Amino acid sequence: NITLTGDIQAETDLSFPWILRVFDIKAYEFYKVIESFIKAEPNLTREMIKHLERCEHRIMECIAWQTVSNIFPLTDDNGIYTQV
Repeated sequence: NITLTGDIQAETDLSFPWILRVFDIKAYEFYKVIESFIKAEPNLTREMIKHLERCEHRIMECIAWQTVSNIFPLTDDNGIYTQV
């Protein structure tokens, strides 16, 4: 359903990445804790988990690659990840 998909996207846009700016959190730093948070919090609803997974995907698809991202210092001159 196009309307449902649009509603979900609008909801995600309102809370994410807005929340990163409000709390001054770097997207890549947030990405690193999402999966651990999902595993550690047994009371998350399926909808909450899906929302966090959509946030993860948005970070890795576009937000983490913005020029102001803190992911670039983690790569060498060839763009290869150098830290764990």
